Order: sequence, then C-alpha cells, then structure tokens
Amino acid sequence: MRVLSRPLDAGSRRGRPPAWRAPGAAALLALALTAALAQPAPAPTASSTGFEGLWRTPDKSVIEIAACPTRGHLCGYIRWAREGGVDEANPQEALRKRPICGLPILELHRYDGSSWREGWVYDPEEGKTYQAALRKRDGKLFLRGFVGAEVFGETETWTPVASLDSPCKP
Repeated sequence: MRVLSRPLDAGSRRGRPPAWRAPGAAALLALALTAALAQPAPAPTASSTGFEGLWRTPDKSVIEIAACPTRGHLCGYIRWAREGGVDEANPQEALRKRPICGLPILELHRYDGSSWREGWVYDPEEGKTYQAALRKRDGKLFLRGFVGAEVFGETETWTPVASLDSPCKP
C-alpha cells in the first residue's frame, strides 16, 4: 500500500482538479443557472395596454373596449348607438334578432407592443366582418378594417369618451 505525503484535493483523483474547476466550467454553470431561473416576460394583458375604455366612433356610436371575458384578448361592444334596434343586416338569419345594444363588434387576439392584431371587427350596418388592427396614438384609437392585407382597408378614428350620457337604446 502506498502512503501519500499530501492529501488529495476534494474530488480529485491522481492529482487532477475536480470537474467543477475545469476551464469553462464556471461559465457553463452560470449559463445553466440563468436558463433554469429565467422566466419569460409575461404577455401584456388587455387591461395593461391602455386601450380599454369608452370610445366614440365617427357615426357617434360609443364602443366599450375591454378584456374579453374568457380569453386574454381585447373585445369591443356597442354601448350607445343613435338608433337601437336589432342586428338585421347579419348574414346569419339566427343572429338577426340580436339587439344592437351590447353587440360584440370587435375581438383582437395579439398585442405586439404598439397595436392589437389578429382578430375581427363586425360592421352591423353592412352585416360584414373584416380582419382588424387597432392602434393608439395621441389619445385616439385608429381601427383599421381590411380584407386580406391591411393596405386594402379603411381606418376609422375613435375618440375617448369620459362616460355615457344616456343608456343604450333598445
């Protein structure tokens, strides 16, 4: 049996340094810890993007923009219209008796940091649904409805409304 004149380093065999002291091991350890602890940034919610509230359209209707009740998307509902009534222009006969008041007209699925996209807007006067994008600039909303590509669409400017003066007409 051989007797050593000095003790071996902890974890070393035959004079080799332990694996954790090998060149580059500290960098790999730091990278592994960073990856393990890293959490993806939380996706913005509808209420954290500044789009929620009451907005007046060019035809003087008032739309409420809010988080959708079941998804984390952004939704819009008619809260006041000059003429109430029902959704008579809807191409689906079963939906033509829905009241205009409270009608969902907007749903957008993805916020990209400056605008909401990947969704739809419904025009109850024409009974048509379009793809949509919604941007906010200088305290106003800019809703672009389009078919296919945004360049083939039209933009409406919506202005903020502090509160409703009267309830929606049935």
